[in-house]
Amino acid sequence: MLGRLAKESDNPGTRALLDLALGAAYAGIGVAVALDTHEKPRDSFFRGLAVTESLAIGGTYIGKAIYGLSGGSSFEEDRYARFLRDVRAHRMTELRLAQYEAELYVEADRARNGRRLQAWANLGGALAGAGLIALAATSNMTGAAKGLTLLEGAVLTPTCAIGGIVGLARESMIEKEWRRYRTEQGTASVARLTVVPVLTPGRAVLMVGSSF
Repeated sequence: MLGRLAKESDNPGTRALLDLALGAAYAGIGVAVALDTHEKPRDSFFRGLAVTESLAIGGTYIGKAIYGLSGGSSFEEDRYARFLRDVRAHRMTELRLAQYEAELYVEADRARNGRRLQAWANLGGALAGAGLIALAATSNMTGAAKGLTLLEGAVLTPTCAIGGIVGLARESMIEKEWRRYRTEQGTASVARLTVVPVLTPGRAVLMVGSSF
């Protein structure tokens, strides 16, 4: 299980490059509209709103890309390497195994809550995209500002809606692996209760009780 999780997280560069391309596209379109000397009037409120929206969305994606490209090894990779070192050094006691189990439990629980929160945020983004389309269609917005607002709404609405639906319906990798591990352990081991200190990715030390 630890090996599969490490492999799943060992290539964050693809997602980061996609975020970078998307952010550059949004920011570039916003700058192009802002510098367009043929667009009248130059001081239009809707023009400024459209440019601000585009730059804000683009900046968010670029920030995510920079973070993804500079993150180094993931927590899953570090944990798997630590697990292999413990096995090779014959340090894999029952207590140490319980620490790994507790880490995975905490991570799976956090991933489930984060997935649901992100899913509802995506559904909110879909509503915001629909609002942009309605604003462009019913206001006095004209020219490039109207086109940019319609484009942003047309991209946000379906992508955020799909992301929200998938996030509510589909488990993350760590959730699947933890559920599979518990099922296997439930049929192969005797129940026990262990309380151990755990260092989570947030570097908070917890006391976790786990029954297997």
